[in-house]
Amino acid sequence: MSCFAVTELWTPVRLARDTGFTRYRVIRAAALLAAGFTLWPTEIFIDGVSDPRNDVHYDLVVAAGPALIRAR
Repeated sequence: MSCFAVTELWTPVRLARDTGFTRYRVIRAAALLAAGFTLWPTEIFIDGVSDPRNDVHYDLVVAAGPALIRAR
C-alpha cells in the first residue's frame, strides 16, 4: 500500500493532488510500526518519469510470508 510522509512542503492535500484518489487517511508511522507493519522507502515512476513525491513515498507491507494464499 502506498504511503506518504507529511511534511511542511508535502501537506496531505498536496500529496493527494493529481493522484485520482478522492480520500486519504492520516496516521502516525509509529502506530503502524507498533502494530507490526513494515514501511519501506520506495519510488514511483509514471511512464518512466520519477514522481516528485518520491522523497516522501513509502510502501506499507500489509502481508508477508511464504504461504499467503492457501492451496485449494
